[in-house]
Amino acid sequence: MTTAGGSLAVILGASEWPSFPNFETRPAFQNSANFFRDYLLRDEGLGLPAENLLWLFDNEEHPGAIVDRISRFLRTNAEAAIRNILFFYVGHGGYLNKDYFVALRCTSQKNLDLTVLPVKFIAKTLYEETPHKRHIVIIDACYASGAVTPFIYQDAGIAVVEVPRQIREVLSEVDIDKGSALFCAAGPKSKSKAPWEGEYTMFSGALQRVLSTGDPTFQDYLSLEEVAGLVEKDIFNTFRAEAVRPELHTPRQEKGDLRTLRLFPNPARRKELESRSVRKLRDDVDGLTNVVSELRKELNETRDSILAATTNQRASFRQIQDELKAAVQAWLESAEGRLAKRTDELEAKASEALKASAESWLASAGEWLAERTKEPEAKIASESLNLRSEKRSYLEIRNEYLRFVLAGAAGSLLPVIMLLTSSSFGSNAAFFLIVVALVAGTIAGSTRRRLDTAPATTFSPNARRRIGRFFTVVLSSVVTLPLNALGNSGEVALTLSTLSAIGMFIAFTLVEWRDSTKEAA
Repeated sequence: MTTAGGSLAVILGASEWPSFPNFETRPAFQNSANFFRDYLLRDEGLGLPAENLLWLFDNEEHPGAIVDRISRFLRTNAEAAIRNILFFYVGHGGYLNKDYFVALRCTSQKNLDLTVLPVKFIAKTLYEETPHKRHIVIIDACYASGAVTPFIYQDAGIAVVEVPRQIREVLSEVDIDKGSALFCAAGPKSKSKAPWEGEYTMFSGALQRVLSTGDPTFQDYLSLEEVAGLVEKDIFNTFRAEAVRPELHTPRQEKGDLRTLRLFPNPARRKELESRSVRKLRDDVDGLTNVVSELRKELNETRDSILAATTNQRASFRQIQDELKAAVQAWLESAEGRLAKRTDELEAKASEALKASAESWLASAGEWLAERTKEPEAKIASESLNLRSEKRSYLEIRNEYLRFVLAGAAGSLLPVIMLLTSSSFGSNAAFFLIVVALVAGTIAGSTRRRLDTAPATTFSPNARRRIGRFFTVVLSSVVTLPLNALGNSGEVALTLSTLSAIGMFIAFTLVEWRDSTKEAA
């Protein structure tokens, strides 16, 4: 099991140096950086989250800006769960005033001292920002082991630990919580190589093969020392006489030697474990197959016994079925009889209830009808009485009307008759006419007064008006007759009176026609 814990990683370097033509440009630098980045992020590798990786490869910033970015990254992300700081550089390295440096993309041949990054600034930044973490530095460049000395002096120029020789110190059973380890592609005076035909540099190619394949003879996780040994072995097996030996240094060992830290997964062991697990799983499947076969055999036997028992019990089952069928049939017949009887009882009760309800309804309807016919009968009786009363009133009115007409006619004819007989009276004729006129006027006046005092319901307004006009003509004839008799002979007086009466009658008739027309409008 690994004791690595959480990790942060910084990848630095360049694939070309436009301002330094003497530095060779190779695709192997880019491929090597890409390989290590992928290994850090893959689940089969260290499986780091993307935010735990600072990618500065082919960055064109100047050394000061690069150092500031590394410092901010460590300060921001180096929380308590982070235990390892991995720094990887691939490119060109060298010495300037005895200080080892790594070249950046911005490195200029004319301003070398201003455009290279001395490793001591990297060591100082790691120590100041993460003093209690484990620093694992991998440098794939020429003279890479020249970077070890700056890591020995990491306290702002004050010597903390001086290691004249690399002493391997392994503290068993003690967790290594801090320290420094440098895995370098070449010694302090050796050049690293990047074959022209190779996909990676010599060092990064071997590291890629070791981390991708592992070794089944080691544990599930490889220590840094085991990785270094496998890389060295791979380089010598691959390149023979052209091989450049890598070096592993641990300049800080206050809490133990980081060489023994098991940080890198061993793919070979994982494959072996997977193969072992597959074999065990296959064995388990075979065992389960055997168990299933035994269970299937027992199941077949049980099925056969059940079929035999079923065959033996089929006859008894049929007998039970027939008995049950007969019992059900008898129960159905009994239930049918009870149901018919109960239906008859319910029908009888329903008929009686319906009859009683109908009688009650009819009685109630009769009472309601009687109540509803009382008022129309009373109204009809009242109207019959009114008709009889109106009939009597009509007869009385007609008789009264005839009496008035006859009285008026008698009053008007009497003077005429006397006038026709006046020739027999001689000189007393005028006096006699006057007397007769007075008598006729008295009769007509009396009749007129009776008309005026008659009830309003006796005559209609038109009948009252006609009778009034008739008696007015009669009275005028009675009045004008004696007056005409005094100054004229009897024939002349009669003629004048008759013409006067006819004229007044025509006048009154026209007036009546006019009034009738207005009433009709």
